[in-house]
Amino acid sequence: MKKTLLLSKNEYETIIKNTQKQLAKDDSRPILKNIYIKTNGNNLEAVAVDGFMLSKVNITTLANNGETEFLITPNKIDKTTETICLEQEDKTLKTIQLSNTGKTEQTQTAINGEFINYNQILTNDYKNEMGYSGILFNSKLMIEVLKDMPIETKIYIPQNKLKPIYFIAKTEDGGTITKILLPIRERA
Repeated sequence: MKKTLLLSKNEYETIIKNTQKQLAKDDSRPILKNIYIKTNGNNLEAVAVDGFMLSKVNITTLANNGETEFLITPNKIDKTTETICLEQEDKTLKTIQLSNTGKTEQTQTAINGEFINYNQILTNDYKNEMGYSGILFNSKLMIEVLKDMPIETKIYIPQNKLKPIYFIAKTEDGGTITKILLPIRERA
């Protein structure tokens, strides 16, 4: 079965910029070395997880992409590219870049498998759990998260030491970026 996803250059770059750093570097979980994309009409959700941090981007796309799911490895985009078309059929994933001067195609083996259930981590109750309670976090990872976030970013710090910190901001095109930093288990 063939799946297609159509994105503007700006939409694609928003996804990559806000998820790429959370791609796993460890080969033991190869599925986490990819960005998970799920669409429902014009609504797109992109997620990357590396075991310590989670980045989620929600945007409204110009194209109605129906309901589909993709696992993608980021590709470099030419400066002249205006539209990116992802096509997956069986075990082949094509990234097609369209511009005024023509098109270029990159083909790779499609990653198949079950992406982690990230919704177990994401809850809406973090908004009600404001307050600082001596939670131990990796400060270098926190700086990494904040470095790429927009200037106006909301930070939700839970009272429960076992729950993550949420960083939430709006994108220029009206979407949202959510990054999560998991706490470090305190040593006894």
